Formats: sequence, C-alpha cells, structure tokens
Amino acid sequence: MSCGYVCALCEGKQILENGQECDYCSDSVSYTMVNPTNKNLLSRFHLENFHVLLWLIKDACWMLNFKTMGLLMVVPTLTFAFYFVLKSSKDLFQRISSMAVFCWITANAWWMVSEFYFEELKMFALLPFSIGFGLMLYYVYAIFTKS
Repeated sequence: MSCGYVCALCEGKQILENGQECDYCSDSVSYTMVNPTNKNLLSRFHLENFHVLLWLIKDACWMLNFKTMGLLMVVPTLTFAFYFVLKSSKDLFQRISSMAVFCWITANAWWMVSEFYFEELKMFALLPFSIGFGLMLYYVYAIFTKS
C-alpha cells in the first residue's frame, strides 16, 4: 500500500541515479511499518500526520469559536509547517509543496485570527493564499514540463 506520493528525487525507487540511498525516502516510513513500537515513530511520515492533527484541532477551535485555544494552536501548526519547509530543502519539488502548505496555513491562521479579533483585516489573508496558489501552479507546471 502506498500513500500515492512518488519522490521527485528517486521516483519511488529509494535509490538515486548515483547509487546512493535517497535522503528523503530514507526518512519516510511505509504504511506497513506503522506501529507504536517502531523506533522511527518520529519519522517525517509520522510528523506530517501529527501536523495534520494539529491543523485539524486549530480549525476545530476556529469552528467552535474557542479563541484562546485556536490562537495557541497556530504556533505549533505553523512551526511544524516551517520545519517541513526546512527539512525538504534537498528536493525542489517537495520544498515548493511544503512552502505552499506553509503559505496556506499562514493564510488560514490569519483568516481565523481576523475573524476572532480584526474582521476588517481578513482580506489580507489573500496574500499568503495567493503565494501558496502560485507556488502550486509552478509545481504543476514544473512536474509536467520535467523530463
């Protein structure tokens, strides 16, 4: 079973053209290896899924109008997103995708905070949304023109 992501560096082979192990894929864990006793529990795969949980908690707080908790959840959610941008620096396509997610979460957090406290500033969330959208357009363009 696969998550559907094919590494842009090794194209899913886990070995680069020069014969070395793919750094990105070696940090990943396959679905068959997921169990609570796995020593790689804090691998990138698990951190990304934990990051989604943080994002969902933040959005649930927003939906339920839990202002303080929603604000508190912005910090770890953005921190993890920024960490993934830094961690993906070896793979251009993964970095672009991570930067787009970071922009999306930034815009999402801005929108939430503006709805809670500064309604008139909500429109400025359009800037990080637009940057993230532009990054993903470039990503799609680069993927389809690569080869």
